[in-house]
Formats: sequence, C-alpha cells, structure tokens
Amino acid sequence: MKKLQDYNHVYMIGIKGVGMTALAQILKAKGLNISGSDIEEVFITDEVLKKLQIKYYNSFSKNNIPSETDLIIYSTAYGPENVEMQAALERKIDKLSYPEALGCLFNVKCGIAVAGSHGKTTTTAMLGWILIQSNVKPTVVVGSKISNLDTNAYVGNGDCMVIEADEYQNKFKYYDPKVLVVTNIDYDHPDYFKTKEEYHNTFKKFISKVAKKNGTIVSCGDDSELKHIIKLYKKHTITYGFNKSNTWVATNIYQNKNSTTFTILKNNILKGKVVIKLNGSYNVLNTLAAIATADLCGVSLTLIKKALRSFVGTSRRQEYIGQKNSVIMYDDYAHHPTEIRATLSALINKYPKQKVWAVFHPHTFTRTKVFLSQFAKSFKGVYKVIVLDIYGSARETKAVVHSKDLVKRININSQNALYIPSKEEAFLFLKQNLKKSDVIITLGAGDVWKITHKLCNKRIYD
Repeated sequence: MKKLQDYNHVYMIGIKGVGMTALAQILKAKGLNISGSDIEEVFITDEVLKKLQIKYYNSFSKNNIPSETDLIIYSTAYGPENVEMQAALERKIDKLSYPEALGCLFNVKCGIAVAGSHGKTTTTAMLGWILIQSNVKPTVVVGSKISNLDTNAYVGNGDCMVIEADEYQNKFKYYDPKVLVVTNIDYDHPDYFKTKEEYHNTFKKFISKVAKKNGTIVSCGDDSELKHIIKLYKKHTITYGFNKSNTWVATNIYQNKNSTTFTILKNNILKGKVVIKLNGSYNVLNTLAAIATADLCGVSLTLIKKALRSFVGTSRRQEYIGQKNSVIMYDDYAHHPTEIRATLSALINKYPKQKVWAVFHPHTFTRTKVFLSQFAKSFKGVYKVIVLDIYGSARETKAVVHSKDLVKRININSQNALYIPSKEEAFLFLKQNLKKSDVIITLGAGDVWKITHKLCNKRIYD
C-alpha cells in the first residue's frame, strides 16, 4: 500500500465516529478529498463534519462510494457484512481500519498516546491544549470535542502528535508511541475482553512494548492495577497521584463551584499552585498526567499553568449544558460504574444543598449484565435516577438483561430509581417534575444527551 498522504480520494465508512471525524479533519488538512457515510442517527460530530464541508451520506449503499475513491477507511464498528465494505472488496479498493490509518499518521511522529479505562479523553484534550498554547504545534486527536477549539482534532505542523488510544478491540497494537500515558486500569468492554486478565494483559503488552523501545510511561502511581505492572519498568516510568511516593503529587486541594485549586510537587519539591476550571478529584489526577507529560516535552511550568487556567473541558465530560426555569443541567459520557460514581460525587459536592437528578442510558447488554451489582451501587446520593432502555451495540444480537433488572437492584441499595423506557417519555416526565434549583445530569455513551439539550431548549443537531 501507498503512504496515507499519497492517496487522493478517501471514503470513510462510519465517518460520524468521533475518532473517524478527527481523522477526516487531519486528512483534509493534508489536501486529501474526503467523503463518507454513517447511520441516520444524529451525533455530536454531525456539526463538525458540516463545518468541515465534508460530504457524507446518512445510510450505506454501494452507490455512495465515488468512482475516484482510491482508499477506504472504515470504523471497526462495521465488518464484511456492510454493503459498502462488500463494494470496496469487489472494486479492489485499498482499505484501512480507523486504528490502522491513525497509526500510519502517528507512528512517523514523536507520538504521545494517552490510554486508560477512565479519564483519557480529558487528559488528551488537556495535554493537547497545553502543547497548542505553548506553540509546540502538535497534531491532536481526542475522543470528544475540545470545548476550547469546538472540534475534536487539531492539525499542527510540528513533530509532536497526541492521540487518545482506545483499548477496545486491542487497538493498541497499531500504535508505537514515544510516550505512553496510562491513567488507570479498570476492567471494561466485557463483550470483547471476556476476562479481567485478558483486559489487563492488553495494557501490560502495550506498556512493555513502549518500555522495550526505550519510551517513557507516565502512569498514575495510585492505581492498584498499574502499580503491579509499572514496577517492572521503573527506569522508564514517571508517576503521578496523591500519594507522596509519586514523582508528581497534588495536595491541598480546594474546590468551589467554578474552579479547583491545588498545590503540586515534583520529586518532593514545591512547584506552586495550579488552578483549573474542572471539578472532581479525578480531574486533579487527569491534570497531573497532563502536567507530567507536558513537562517531559520541555514545556515550562509557567506556560503549563497558564494554559490550564483557560482550559474549559470537553464535550460530554461533566459538561454544563445550561439553565432553564432555574434548573441546572449537565451531561456526561459516563457509562461504567466507576465513572458514574466519580461524576455524581463531583456534582453532589458541587451542589450540596440541591436535589441532583440523574438519567442513565445503559450502554450494551453485556456491560450492563457483567457490572449489574456495581451499577446498582453507583447512584447513592442522587435524589432520583431514571434508567432508560439499554442502548445495545451493533454486535449484540439479543438482550441478556433488562433495565428493569437494574432498577430493582438500585432500589435495594438506595430506593431512588425509576424505569422510563424512552428519551421522549423521560423528557416529558422531567419537564413536569423538575423544580426550581434542581440539578440534572444525563449519563451514558448513547444519545441521552438529547434530553438535557431539549430541556434547555438547545438546538439538537438535526
């Protein structure tokens, strides 16, 4: 196959995927002609693609693929049964999966990969923003829209490239970073990784690969699973966390509704205060990861702190949507029990005297079944949690659990759950029952965000 930049017309199957949209932006900036297709459902990336003036179809058809197409890039959500994949095979068009294509761009750069079960999106975006503001001129690929940039990718002409590296389907194997950031390891994606050990081994192999090539690992030293792995690669590792044994340490944390302030130390030497606009102790850890990595890249702490003060987060990560009738609205991508607990804890601490409502859209039948007991314990402290019908993946052919099962389990623990099947019904219920000064957050990897947008009278991208 040719080098990626030597192709002319690229057609992208599943172009609305967040990573795919970022890749489309980079390739277009390199002068390639981009078009693609996806399902009709509205994603937050629809708006990004329209701004980029990239033509795409809201359905799959062999007739969609332009005659001049010389490369197909496809989302790993779509396999050989897809009609456009079949057409590409018949026409003998070169094909690359999304991670393969991203790897082609990434592996020729001074690559920084940000991995981990939780926090990698915010950490990637934060690090990318620091490097952009410090004139490093990086290329950045994030799994969500960076609010400061209003897009999920940035194309710089420097040698540095920062990507969010997803462990799902073992995409790690396509990336050869010079620096690997690992935020934590917490079993997930049980539809692909059948055991906890299988999941952990994917991270172990990635860390080992980077260390053997004399790369650097920036790792959360407080994470119990990571501790066991990184002790084998101490000379290649920089750690961060709250524990004083780490290279980088955060202490004296103070949070209010608008910001979080904390003191940082490097090798037990005081490095001053950091102020961020994000809330929650998990975001302090994300910030430490970004600081440690930017410092490794040679960015001064003065520039790092300045950039962090102006960073406002990413789409769907404890994102403030707005207010309507004095009801405060947020949205978050959280779809794992650990993420839900962390997000809700941060929000409850932020609004300690107000009723916090949650609307949860479970993502995949497999995840819901495997983590049912953990999910059931994740909503303590909220006033009410509404559970919608499960958002199944394209790879799941039958339901193995129902949202009603989760509601029953939640009510054993906290007696605050309601089952409402659809987004439309939930919207009407909330419209009638939310009171002045209530706080509501939508949670999930699907399109549950539409509820808070609709309640707030915000435009939904269709």
